[in-house]
Amino acid sequence: MKFFPEHPAFVPPEKDEYKVWRYMDFTKFVSMLARRSLYFAGLKKMSEEDPFEGLLPDTYFQCRSWKTVEDIPEHERWRLTFQPRPGQTPLEMVKTSMEEFAQTVFIFRKVLYVNCWHMNNFDSAAMWSIYAGRGSGIAITSSYESLQASLQTSQKLFGGKIIYSDYSAEIVDVQSNLLGTVMRKRRSFDFEREFRIVFWDDSSLRDSSKTNEMLERIDKAVMPDGLEFQCDLATLIDEIYVSPKSAEWYRELCSP
Repeated sequence: MKFFPEHPAFVPPEKDEYKVWRYMDFTKFVSMLARRSLYFAGLKKMSEEDPFEGLLPDTYFQCRSWKTVEDIPEHERWRLTFQPRPGQTPLEMVKTSMEEFAQTVFIFRKVLYVNCWHMNNFDSAAMWSIYAGRGSGIAITSSYESLQASLQTSQKLFGGKIIYSDYSAEIVDVQSNLLGTVMRKRRSFDFEREFRIVFWDDSSLRDSSKTNEMLERIDKAVMPDGLEFQCDLATLIDEIYVSPKSAEWYRELCSP
């Protein structure tokens, strides 16, 4: 069986979280069946709905108010090992490093694509309402193991559950981990209980040896809103559910 690679930013679900649901409208369900694929939405596109998607928490930017080296918290002192640029003090060097990383995170949203699932042993009224509010929705269930086994691609895909936190209070030790930001969301979304599969289009890394050039090229690039990855649907899908708000004619249409 194919497994998601281990990575510190991706926390696998617990045993009782292995059942996952994907809610969608009927047209997306038909598209999935016809194309035999899973759709991965671009993180940049998703930020139109949630502008905090894939960004650093507010607490990260407290660095802008630091006055002395003593203000640098322990989890950011590793940056003091960097070589300061000419004319910079150690404090200025740390601030510059953090601002550059924040800019990198912002730009890199354009090369991150995600496929989202809801972890639950039962269906969710909230998820039906959000993703199938008009009563014409479909939900499919799968499992952590089946998700991994069903994907038919040579590309490296990561999988893990979203960590929910208070962006205005919680200190996050990012350690320059670009993938860490895509796996965190604000606590107001914790009802989603999201399991997320992530594809990082790292082709830009292979095409450039200079970070500044790479970021400039990504920033100017026109990236697709989403990507599709082939999937063995027989392996993926355990059960199919019709929205409880569906009209009788719709239930009959969806019945085998």
